[in-house]
Amino acid sequence: MGIQYKINEVGERPWGTWKCIAVGDNFITKLITVNPHASLSLQMHDFRCEHWIVVSGTLTITVGDIKKEYKFGQSVDIPVKTKHRLENLTDNAVSVVEIQMGNILDENDITRFEDIYDRTKDKMITPKQKYYIVSGGFDPIHEGHIAMIQESANQSDGVIVLANSDEWLCRKKGKNFYTFDTRHIILSNLRGVIDVLSFDDSDNSACDGIRKARQKYPNVELVFANGGDRTKDNIPEMPTCKECGVGIVFGVGGENKANSSSWILNKWNNKVK
Repeated sequence: MGIQYKINEVGERPWGTWKCIAVGDNFITKLITVNPHASLSLQMHDFRCEHWIVVSGTLTITVGDIKKEYKFGQSVDIPVKTKHRLENLTDNAVSVVEIQMGNILDENDITRFEDIYDRTKDKMITPKQKYYIVSGGFDPIHEGHIAMIQESANQSDGVIVLANSDEWLCRKKGKNFYTFDTRHIILSNLRGVIDVLSFDDSDNSACDGIRKARQKYPNVELVFANGGDRTKDNIPEMPTCKECGVGIVFGVGGENKANSSSWILNKWNNKVK
């Protein structure tokens, strides 16, 4: 979750107020009160859907291309990434119960398209940034890793690296060559890399790292980049990417596996022997 809400927390807006009345895992419930002849912006959320229930008065609600009146007791669903708006065209304050549902619940998850209070400038002028996510052991780092990171940097505004743990490396090949701290220093100094994250890889996937990246960067477009040896049929991260709203691309850095840290270490070990 993004911002942590508290029960009875109140937020004031030009159109009225909201009050947090319930908080749980992946949901928040608010009581929204809209002043007479006031209107919320025409807006959209990237990471949450909403359910509205009118509890007083009559509201004019827009969802997608449909605009209609809703009275006491009536409700409507707002899917993720769908334009919507609340309008109070009456002479009295009206209220709606709003239930937000999603893995990221953040006041900043909003894109405004029209707003009578001139708040569209927040997101309409500056396009959303795009970061690529790459993952691996990088032990030792080689030309295939460099090609993947460089192409990711060329296709985005920055690269987030998910670096596997020393324990994962030991499970994979018996022992690690570099420590995580050493790999972190090397990776952090590569062109285009904006962040290097550790994560729980006990399930031998990058799923926890993807969730951490989304939690840390809730308002940017994220893309999980995979090298030439990976496809949609052999990676376990597909459901997590869908859950977190993260895109997926394959063949980054070339369609063929350029090198392997294990190949390098095996050759080195054979020469030593």
